[in-house]
Amino acid sequence: MYAKCGIMEDSRIVFDGMRRRNMVTWTCIIAGYARNDRGEEAINLFRVMKRRKIFVNKLTMVSMIRACGSIKALQTGKELHAQILKNHIEDNIYIASTFVWLYCKCGYYSYANSVLQRMTFRDVVSWTAMISGCARLGHESEALEFLKEMVGEGVIPNPFTFSSALKACAKLENVWQGKLIHSSVTKSPALSNVFVGSALINMYSKCGYVDEATEVFDSMPEKNLVSWKAMIVGYAKNGLCREAMKLMYQMEAEGIEVDDYILATVLTACGDFERSDDEDPARYSLRSGDQ
Repeated sequence: MYAKCGIMEDSRIVFDGMRRRNMVTWTCIIAGYARNDRGEEAINLFRVMKRRKIFVNKLTMVSMIRACGSIKALQTGKELHAQILKNHIEDNIYIASTFVWLYCKCGYYSYANSVLQRMTFRDVVSWTAMISGCARLGHESEALEFLKEMVGEGVIPNPFTFSSALKACAKLENVWQGKLIHSSVTKSPALSNVFVGSALINMYSKCGYVDEATEVFDSMPEKNLVSWKAMIVGYAKNGLCREAMKLMYQMEAEGIEVDDYILATVLTACGDFERSDDEDPARYSLRSGDQ
């Protein structure tokens, strides 16, 4: 309970005060540390657990792989992988999927791909770990190929899959592929997801399709800082400075703070465009209140 609520200090006090601890107890505390991005403590406890010869189950191993990924402890992750291969449990879908995530997190695309290809069954979690990892590591074309392969196997993408694939399209400025993904999104519950909407805005803006980005933005049932930022920056970087400034005022009116990144990006981008017309960009300053 304490670990779930992020209060690891109290969780550890209870753990240390127990006279008897079993595999479940050890796994709970290790999973708690891993889930709260305190991988070092999880790894240290796991080593103590092993020295005391307490049985380790699959959930313990998944938590340990997560702990390694949270601090990018690749060497420890490889040691765990060797133990798992020795015990013939790598084909467990949760363990294998977490290894895909770990290797991508550590920048080892080829290792992640190798684990994915050896899996006899792959679900949306394992595919998404690979797709998001590729998009983050600069293998955007591979991310889109994995998406095709995933759909070909009959696995339905989730919102995180779609947003990761759209990020890859944005980096490649591949609006054709982005539109295909958008078409798939409209046929799924992911259409209302704020992160998918933000990724669509970013993709269209990066590809110069501002009208389409605006249409997505206006149709979103919920907007967060990411979606506002994507639309404002999209306007600015496509030279639509007045629209960017107007949306910043609207964002403030909605009670969302305009952060320094948005302000700097808009003023820099709009300043470049305005200077080309011999105009003073300072007159558009949001802080001045002059529209």
